[in-house]
Amino acid sequence: CRPLKRRSRARVVYDSHEHSVQHMLQKGFIPVPLRRILALAVARAERRALPHLDAVVTADRGVAEHFRRIGADPVVLHNFVRRDLFEGIERPETPEFDLTYHGSLPRFYLETCFAADDELVRRGRRVRWRFIAQLLERDEAWAADQVRRRGAADRFEFHPRVPHDRIAATVAEARIGIIPLPDRPKYHSNIPTKLFEFMALGMPVVLSDLPPTRPFVADGEAAIAVRPDDPVAYAVAIDELLADPARAERMGQAGRDKVARGLNWSAEADKLLQLYRRLTGVPLPGGADGIPPA
Repeated sequence: CRPLKRRSRARVVYDSHEHSVQHMLQKGFIPVPLRRILALAVARAERRALPHLDAVVTADRGVAEHFRRIGADPVVLHNFVRRDLFEGIERPETPEFDLTYHGSLPRFYLETCFAADDELVRRGRRVRWRFIAQLLERDEAWAADQVRRRGAADRFEFHPRVPHDRIAATVAEARIGIIPLPDRPKYHSNIPTKLFEFMALGMPVVLSDLPPTRPFVADGEAAIAVRPDDPVAYAVAIDELLADPARAERMGQAGRDKVARGLNWSAEADKLLQLYRRLTGVPLPGGADGIPPA
């Protein structure tokens, strides 16, 4: 940071969307003996850089607490949705898929979904899954074998990634959004952005009951939070929603209402503009305090 600031006189902002130290501890491609060493190196680098940073920005309160503990005063900018990207999306009356997930897809997410599917089949319910993701190369053969072993090639679709401006329409082709996060340290800090994307599309959500998402879903209005790493709990929640379309519709509408009332980017954009104003001293257009109206 110091050389950069000396040469350019620029303000330096550290935008940390992940708890990088915790994330290092669970990266599967790093040999286990090296993970703790690299995590310590990242922690040391953050501490050394901190006095030379003009601001720290995080996407959730969990990561913000990490930086407060080491002496920063972070600005929390939640990754809420831009409503314009989700408005006007027509959801099919009879969706082709029952469940969908989009984003990075590590094997432990799929293990939970495969096990939940086994439980659903045991209960007599066969559902259609769509994963909009690029599997890691080492997981492709494993996932194909899991599908083949279940005789479920017609029920599991692995859709390639789609352009950002098409993701909403593609996700909306399913009934329920699923977020099978495991109970690991990283997920005790980060909020999955896809939660708000599902809500913006009017889709009920089944997800792991973890601290970062609890403030948004604890009332049960828009999502069912279940025990992490419990495929049976996931299957029960999915079964309940598919058996009660009226409830699923109510939950989807509740999620859409929550996004309209505040879980969208407008309020967060105001905070970002406030930060820019503080760092640059340049008045911003919009209102008496220099902030555009939401």
